[in-house]
Formats: sequence, structure tokens, C-alpha cells
Amino acid sequence: MIYCKGQLLIKGCILLIIISFFLLSINQLINSQEKNEQIDILIQKLKDENAFIRLAAIDQLGQMKDTRAVPFLIEALKDESTDVRVAAARALAMIKDKRAVEPLIEVLKDQNAFVREYSAKALGQMQDSRAVLPLIDLMKDKEPRVQLSTLIALFEIKDDRTNKVFIDILKNKNENPFLRTMCARQLGMIKDTHAVEDLNEALQDQNPKLRRASMEALKEIKDMRAVKPLINALKSEDWDEQREAARVLGELKDSRAVEPLIKSLKKGNEDAAKALGEIKDIRAVEPLIESLKADRYELQLSATWALGQINDTRMVEPLIEVLLKNSNEHIAFEAVQALARAKDSRAVTALIKATGNTSAAVRWWAAYALGEIKDSTAKEFLLTALAKKNLEIIAGAHRFFIKRGKPDTENILIEALNQHGNITMAKSFFFCGNDALADAVKLWRKKQSYPVAFGEKGQDNVQWGSE
Repeated sequence: MIYCKGQLLIKGCILLIIISFFLLSINQLINSQEKNEQIDILIQKLKDENAFIRLAAIDQLGQMKDTRAVPFLIEALKDESTDVRVAAARALAMIKDKRAVEPLIEVLKDQNAFVREYSAKALGQMQDSRAVLPLIDLMKDKEPRVQLSTLIALFEIKDDRTNKVFIDILKNKNENPFLRTMCARQLGMIKDTHAVEDLNEALQDQNPKLRRASMEALKEIKDMRAVKPLINALKSEDWDEQREAARVLGELKDSRAVEPLIKSLKKGNEDAAKALGEIKDIRAVEPLIESLKADRYELQLSATWALGQINDTRMVEPLIEVLLKNSNEHIAFEAVQALARAKDSRAVTALIKATGNTSAAVRWWAAYALGEIKDSTAKEFLLTALAKKNLEIIAGAHRFFIKRGKPDTENILIEALNQHGNITMAKSFFFCGNDALADAVKLWRKKQSYPVAFGEKGQDNVQWGSE
């Protein structure tokens, strides 16, 4: 059927008027008759000579999702009107009755592309494996819209027989680029390891969207065969692809990527910094320290985070300098967290100063870090904060006070939880072995509307009075 804009407009207006009057009468019936009678009336309307009436009846039956309508909607798949056949397929998709599967498969051979398209969509929504082979065959259709709907239907059915189809489409350089890109993403979602070599090959395709989709898929599959092609992708002229390649290499955590990532880092790739942090290889420490001096905030932030992940003692002095000289609260936050992991007494003075930072998160984690460092100056500072009832510092250094385990500190610890607590502090209280603190957490969770359970006790939980 060939449509022009004028015909569609006139036809749409007429359809709207007829449907409006028809729906008005149906709504009146809904208020006065039982549902069974409504269904019967609608089914009778399927025999009306006016195609618009049949369309409106089909639409209502689909919305009502009553399975009694299924045989009649199946019959409507043979209607002389293309619009009616399309509407019947859409209604059957809404009802999702398995009796419609075979008839819809038969309609995949309809001469009209719109009917084939919506029948494929319906079969996808029904997710019945009987449709797999007919849909695979329909992928040969010459109409792009039919191919697209069929491919999406195969995605929805989730049958192993479809995986080879997706790989074949991905491999075919003459295939629609959009379909190839969709298949790359789908292969990543289903984590099909058989696709790795073809996804590696797609990293060199001329289509940038396909290259990036292939990288994303390889990230999901996590197969080490992707490492070398991804290392090669770090040399791409496309900056976004370099960043995506670095992100995926970070997910794979393969040490072969360290040196190439360092080279990419030196070119200013902040995602290379993050990837090096994920891999945790000490070869990256010095290049990351050098990146702390970069002009770009994003690179400084990523390098600070990465150093904290690697946790090498060489990072302490540079991070102290960052904490003292950098006014950016996000970089300061990553620096205090990294120094908390380091537990190095060289950082005490800088951390004490950071407890006066303008950022509450930085102040809290600076206190936390001080509590982790076995240093007399840090201890004296925290005990002074306790004496002065500085609840924010007490909250941050809660693990320090839990390990001390002094009974006279329970109330002020609970007060600190209520005023400045977070999930980290609450978990420490819950598992520390002190009943009063555990009970306080239960009340805190109710006030915070925090329904998620804490799970099992972790290895890093501290015990009340353990020091």
C-alpha cells in the first residue's frame, strides 16, 4: 500500500472521528453492561463492513487483553485491509496468548511490509521459541524496517540459536551498519564468548559507532583475547575511542596493558589513569604522581583516585602536597581517602588541617584517616575532639573510638551517628559487638529509611575494645 501525506491526513481525521464516536458508545456500554457483553459487542464489530470500525474494535480488544478475543483477532490477520491486519498483530502482542504464535508466524509471509514488521514485533513480545527459525529466515527481508523489527524480536526471545545470526550480521561488512552495531551490543549483553574474535575484528571497522559498541561488548564479555586489539585501539585517532579502550582494559585488569596505558596517560587520557588504578600495578605509580601536576582537573582527579587504589608508599608525600595546595574538594576527597588507606604518619599534620576543610565529606574522611594511623599526634587530636564533643570528628574517627571501647563514650558515639553518620559508620557500629551501638543503628536505619540489610560481617570490621 502506497501512502501520500494528504491521504494519510484525511484518513487519519476520518479515523479519529469514527473512533471517537465509537469509543463513546463503548464507554457507555462499559458503565452499563458486564464485560462479557462488551467483548461480544466488540467481536461483532470485527465483522463490520467499515474498516475503521473494525480497527477501533481491534484496538479496544487489545487494550482489554481478554483471551476470548484471540480466535477472532487471529481471523483478523487475514482481513483484506492492511491496517486491520497490522492492528490485529498489535492487539495479539498485547494479549500475549500462545495460540497466536503459529498464525503470526504464517503472517510473516504477508505481502505488506507493515504487516510483516508488526507480526515480528508481536512474536518477539510473546518470546516463544517456535518463532526463532521463521524470524531468522525473515532477516533476509529486503525492507530495513522489517529487518530491524525482526532483529529486536530475536533479541527478546533469547534463544541460543540466534547467537550465530548476530555474529553473522556483525561479520558481514555489507550488512546495514545500524544492524551490525545493534548485534555487537547484543552479543555483549548475552556475554557470548564465541563472538570475541569477530568483535576484535570490528574494532578496526570504518564505522566509529560499531567500533565503540564492540568495545562495550568486549567489556561485558571480559575475555582476555580482547587485550591486544584494545591496546591497539589506544592508538586510535579518535579520542573517545582511546578513552573507551582504556576503560575496557581497566575492566579486564591484564598487566599486558600497563605500559600502553602509561603511554596513553602521558597524552592526557584520564581513563588510562583510572584503568591503571584498576590494574594496581606499581609500574604506574611514578607516571600517576607526575599526572598530579597536570593542568586538567579530570586528569588530576583520576590520578589521585588511581594512586589510592594502588596504595604504594611513594604516593604519600605527593598526595599530602595535593591536599595542602589543591582547593578542589573532589580532588581533596580522593586524597584523604587514599591517605586513609596508606595509614602513614607523615600525613597526620595535613589530615588535621583537612578536618577544617570547607567540604563536609573531606572533613569526615580526614578524621577517618587520622583514626587509622597509629600516631601519638593523631591520637591526641582525636581525644581532644572527644573532650570537646566535636561530633563530626568523632563520627569520622568512629573506628578509633570503637577500638578503644570506653563505656563512657557510647552515648556520644550514638549522638555522632545521629548527627553525622553514614552507612560506613552504621555498619561499623552494627558489627562491633556492642549492643548499645547496634541498637542505635536499628533506630538510625528507620529514621534514614534505609531498608537494605548490611549483609555479613566483613574482614575490616573492628571490635569494641579491641585495643
